[in-house]
Amino acid sequence: CGHCKNLVPEYKKVATALKGIAKVGAVDMTAHQSVGAPYDVKGFPTIKLFGLDKKKPTDYQGARSADALAHAVVSAIQ
Repeated sequence: CGHCKNLVPEYKKVATALKGIAKVGAVDMTAHQSVGAPYDVKGFPTIKLFGLDKKKPTDYQGARSADALAHAVVSAIQ
């Protein structure tokens, strides 16, 4: 979708900035629906932050910018 495509460069910036600190990735839910099922993924793009409790991610509802995403990731792992 368009929103997903717009998010790609932002999450790639975050992945580069946080390399070695946190893992940042994406899943194509049209091809891998079973991955999102346990986490109640219904809309796209959905951003989940897996912090210290890797079994219970939090939903990210903030800005879709690299700076905002990076801040949220760092906060989630502290």
